[in-house]
Amino acid sequence: MTFLPEFKIKTVCKILMLALVFSAAPITITTAMASELAQIQALADQNDIEAQTQLGVMYRFGWDTQKDSAQAAYWLSKAANQGHFLAQYNLATMYALGEGVPQDDSKAAYWYEKAANNGHALSQRHLAEAYRDGTGVAQNYGKAIEWFKKAADQGDADAQDNLGLIYYFGAGVPQNFDTAAEWFKKAADQGHIGAQTNLGWAYYAGEGVPIDYAKANELTQAAAKQGDDQAQLNLAIAYGEGKGVPQDVKKAIYWYEQSANQGNASSQYNLGMTYSQGDPSLRDFSKAAHWFQAAAEQGHYKAQNNLATLYLDGEGVKQDYDQALKWFKKAADQGDDIALINLGRMSEKGLGSAIDIEQAKQFYKKACDLDNRYGCSAYLRLQQPN
Repeated sequence: MTFLPEFKIKTVCKILMLALVFSAAPITITTAMASELAQIQALADQNDIEAQTQLGVMYRFGWDTQKDSAQAAYWLSKAANQGHFLAQYNLATMYALGEGVPQDDSKAAYWYEKAANNGHALSQRHLAEAYRDGTGVAQNYGKAIEWFKKAADQGDADAQDNLGLIYYFGAGVPQNFDTAAEWFKKAADQGHIGAQTNLGWAYYAGEGVPIDYAKANELTQAAAKQGDDQAQLNLAIAYGEGKGVPQDVKKAIYWYEQSANQGNASSQYNLGMTYSQGDPSLRDFSKAAHWFQAAAEQGHYKAQNNLATLYLDGEGVKQDYDQALKWFKKAADQGDDIALINLGRMSEKGLGSAIDIEQAKQFYKKACDLDNRYGCSAYLRLQQPN
């Protein structure tokens, strides 16, 4: 492949909310189930904290009884106020989701903190996420790191991966690739898919660890086979460039497609580049237009510019100057100097509208301001008297 493919480290960390899926159909309550529920209810009525917690969870998830979020919130509140960490965690999650109670991020953070102070790792991680994102509490990276560290030290792989990301990007701390790689490794060793992707990228790039394509590909392939779109993208790049594996454009396309079909805009863009500027034997402007369109609609400015170029030249799509202008403008609005040059050319040549030299000069000047040399020379050329 002659083009430079795009990559990204895995930054999207999925939040586990104990969101278990159960059948929506009413369950049949047997005599034994009703008897057990009555016994737990009797203990809960006597202010037994364990029974209140158990009863709340049963009502929350419909375990051996009909699901009843209001009853769940009632009993979990009683146990939470007595200090039961599992009740506090479940109640926090219900506030976060608006389940049986009005959605309230502040109350969610309050109860996560109660459970976190009782040593509950999952609550510690959720509290850290709240401080990182400023959800229900004032954003505070220091506290986020503190709580991520507490959860990570208890073996929470998501917290370990999040700490790796914080140090990788230098969010609230000095950027430190070595520390980032250490946390990624802890999580990856537990099979955390995102951490496998991130540690794999560290080995590709030599960030915090020595460059080692064999280790990079082993980790990346493990995550890619589990459906991680970012790992699939990185593995595609490895096959496209022959990094630690024999160069194989067809395998690259396979993994790009796996990722692109999950909506990964960089993979969609790279597929567009593969079909428009890659191996001539695979050249297919119709496929290129399809993938550039998919990425462009997600706001990918390079894809927007390239899609506009296909419309301008009528390659892979019917020539359409209006569509070309539309997509060039979208890319230009994001500061793409190449799109500005293309808009300048269309204005100067009267493509899609009447010739407008003043408008062309404006586009070229904007490109020049972005250090595009062609934009500067074109602007100066049009400034000269005829």
